[in-house]
Amino acid sequence: MGPRRRTVSSALALYLCLVAPLILSGCGARDNDTVGASGNNQECVADAKAQVDAMRGEVKFNFDGPKFDASSARGKVVYWVALTGDIPFTKAVYGGFKKAADSAGLKVNFFDGRGQTSEQLRGLQQAVAAKADLIVLQSIPVGVVGAAVREAQKAGIPIVEAFNADAGEEPSEGATAAVSFAYSDIGKLLAASVANAAGCDVDAVAINSSDVPVANPEIEGIKAGFKDLCPETCKVEVRDALIADWSTKIGPLARNAVADSKVNWLMPVFDGMVQFATPAVRQANAGDRVKIGSFNASPGIVDELTNDGSPFVIDLGTPLDWTGWSIADQSLRILAGQDPVKDEQIPARVFDQDNAKDIDFKGPESEIYGGDYENEYKKLWGLE
Repeated sequence: MGPRRRTVSSALALYLCLVAPLILSGCGARDNDTVGASGNNQECVADAKAQVDAMRGEVKFNFDGPKFDASSARGKVVYWVALTGDIPFTKAVYGGFKKAADSAGLKVNFFDGRGQTSEQLRGLQQAVAAKADLIVLQSIPVGVVGAAVREAQKAGIPIVEAFNADAGEEPSEGATAAVSFAYSDIGKLLAASVANAAGCDVDAVAINSSDVPVANPEIEGIKAGFKDLCPETCKVEVRDALIADWSTKIGPLARNAVADSKVNWLMPVFDGMVQFATPAVRQANAGDRVKIGSFNASPGIVDELTNDGSPFVIDLGTPLDWTGWSIADQSLRILAGQDPVKDEQIPARVFDQDNAKDIDFKGPESEIYGGDYENEYKKLWGLE
């Protein structure tokens, strides 16, 4: 069925974390690994449509983690140390985690890292001093706060890292377990969505943010998706804007891209970039030719899909409240003496201008994505 029904994250700043390869600088920087080879267009259209149709409907709870008794974790203390607390992504994911933790009887302390390494270190040190039973490190690369992580290790405090790598990868050294989105699968699904919308005739510019580690598997997924579906008729070139430069680099980069009359798609890896790319398409009067597809379905951004005439027509998303429950699941397993799972299998959904018309993106997340995850998790934990 194409990309597995897992995902990907995160996350504005979540567009978060940092460091990686593929550093291409300046508006003209291009990735030499362009996709373009051979394939049957008719077959591509059918395959792309099948992949997208399978992911356009409401998501289902398919997590197959083993059941366990979470009662022994009741009363234990968890510190959540966030990259920064003032972005919608953190608020939504932590909100889900807190509800789940409350239902399992955990005591939770939230620490706002304020986007500053010094603060994040202080948060970890505070958790160690308080003799926390577990620490959640949200969107903060373990290596950046290595000294404090080692302190936690010496104190025997397990760490769950979130949104630092592709789903299913081994946790970083110093972390006990990881939770993340399937960014490479998201990239493949985004490629399929664009190919489906374009009839497998794609000349795209993807915009990476190479200092965000999880952006790179998404980029590789985009390349792999086009290579599998339409290697002769779909081409993607990668340009780069570091997260600190989004507001100044993405606009010129997008203007440079759409100036090429062959380009018909822009594919920013995170939809927080879309606000800087869309004006470039409109200013070039290229809205009929150039469309935009991205990932995150961020509140306030995904709504743009409902605006007729907008070049932003595809936004893949993952349920963030649900994601908070998945981090609680991983945490409870460790606190209850169970082995952590390799992948929490967080689902994804394709949003486009067709199904967006029937969705109230300002409503509850459960009505946007569907899925009775709260009760399902409680059953896994022996709480129901």
